[in-house]
Amino acid sequence: MVFGFLRSRIKTKPEEDDTSFGNIATKLGYCNQEDIADARAKQEGRSLKERLVEHGKLSEAQADEVKALVRNRDDTQFGMEAVQRGFITDDDVGQARAHRDAKTPRMGEILVENKKLTAEQLEEILLCQKVDRGLAKADEIHQHHSRQKNKLFLRIKENLTEVDKAQARVGNMLAKKA
Repeated sequence: MVFGFLRSRIKTKPEEDDTSFGNIATKLGYCNQEDIADARAKQEGRSLKERLVEHGKLSEAQADEVKALVRNRDDTQFGMEAVQRGFITDDDVGQARAHRDAKTPRMGEILVENKKLTAEQLEEILLCQKVDRGLAKADEIHQHHSRQKNKLFLRIKENLTEVDKAQARVGNMLAKKA
């Protein structure tokens, strides 16, 4: 599946997801910054959600509510970015939300599966979101721009080849008339 490939190119670290989760949990008053710091200190390879529930700082229901809010916020931001770039319509966003389930919880994945977005468009939106959040690394941005530049050069080359073919056809037609 294409998503593993994309995730290897545009990595989202667990800490990045944890930051969103922690921010929303504290805004809702379910826990405080000290609880978040304590849970982070006891990372042990688990998500912040798991650690907060395990240490009794959040109930399962609260944790699920925060996770849903994080997902909805992320989907909203993703959808807005995709629509703003002209990749999809508001209707496409609505349909993706309606088809989201536990198996394919991310809007971008649903849109690619439904052939509303290309893998490259998904990658571009994810990178833009990371840049907006200050989480993108310079090498990720450089690699993305290099790939985009290479694709552009290939399209230009293909177009020039088509122009050359058209000029040859016109030349042949003129030669026949002469």
